[in-house]
Amino acid sequence: MASSWQLPAEIIALSRAKTWVAAVQEWDLDYIERLEAGEDSESCLCGNTPIIELCHIINTKTQNTAVVGNHCIQKFEKDDPAHAVFGNAPKVFRSINKLLNDSKATASKALLDYASKKGVLTKSQLRGYEEDKGKRNLRFCELKYRVKINNLLIFGIAVKTEKAAYKRLFQDPDHDTTAGPKLIKYAFEKRVLTKSNYDFYIKIWDKAHGSLTVKQKKYKVDLNKKIINQLKADFIDNREIQNSCSSSSSYSSSSSIISSSTNSIRTAAEKRKKREEEEDFDLIDLSSSSEERVTIRSAKRSRNVIESDDEISEF
Repeated sequence: MASSWQLPAEIIALSRAKTWVAAVQEWDLDYIERLEAGEDSESCLCGNTPIIELCHIINTKTQNTAVVGNHCIQKFEKDDPAHAVFGNAPKVFRSINKLLNDSKATASKALLDYASKKGVLTKSQLRGYEEDKGKRNLRFCELKYRVKINNLLIFGIAVKTEKAAYKRLFQDPDHDTTAGPKLIKYAFEKRVLTKSNYDFYIKIWDKAHGSLTVKQKKYKVDLNKKIINQLKADFIDNREIQNSCSSSSSYSSSSSIISSSTNSIRTAAEKRKKREEEEDFDLIDLSSSSEERVTIRSAKRSRNVIESDDEISEF
C-alpha cells in the first residue's frame, strides 16, 4: 500500500507479522461505538482526531487493541486484504445512523448479520425481524416489535457511552426517549434511581414507548426527568443547557397553543372516552427473554403520579 497514510504501518507495528497482507489477517473487528458531538474526543490509530465513529479492533494473536475511525476503514479498497477484515463496519454505521434518525426504520442486512455474530440478537429475534422486513404497512404489534429490536441494535451495538444516551434523552422535549441500559445503570450507581426504579426501567427499556400502559409511560417519563435533572452536570456543559432551554421554551409555547386549540373543539363525549382509555391498563409482557416472564395484571388503576417506590410493584 504505497501511501503516506500511517494506519497500515501502525497496525503492522502492533502485529507479529511484519508484512501488511499477513499482519492484517491477525486482526478482527471487536466492536463499534458511536459518540455524540461534545463527548470526550477519541483519536484514530493513524493520528486523526477527533473521531466519533469508532471501530475497536483486536489482534487475535497478541490481544493488542486499537481504535480506528470509521472514516479510515472506508479508505480500504475492495482489493485490499483489510477490506475483508473490517469492510462491513461502514455499512453497519450507516444502518445505525438510519435507526438513530428513525426508530421505525429497517436495519440493513449488514447490521443484522453483525448483531447476530455479536450475540445482540437471538435467532428467534432475528427470524421475526426478517419476516417483517419487507412489509410496508405493519400492524401495531409488528411495528412495536421492530422498534424493540431497533433499540436493542442501537444500544447493544453502537451507543456504548452513558453520555450519548443522556444527550438523546436531554434533547427530547417529550422525555419519552429510552435512556438505554448503560445510562440506567449509571443513574442507579449515582443514586439518582432507586433499586425499584432501576428494576422497572431495565425491564422496559427495550419496549416501544407506545406499547406501555398509560401509567408505565408516566412512570418512565418521570424517571427520565429525574435522570435529566440530576445528571445534567455530569454530561452537559452550560452552553448546551442554555441552548436546550431556549429550544424547550419555544417548543412549550407552540405546544400550548396547539393544545389550547385542540381542547376547545373536543366534545365532552371525547373527553370521557379519553379518560376511560387512560384508566384501562392492558396486559403486556415485560420479559426480555423466553426464560423470564413478568406480566402486568389488567386492572382499572388510578392516574395519580407514583410518589413512593413501593408502588413500583404495580408495574
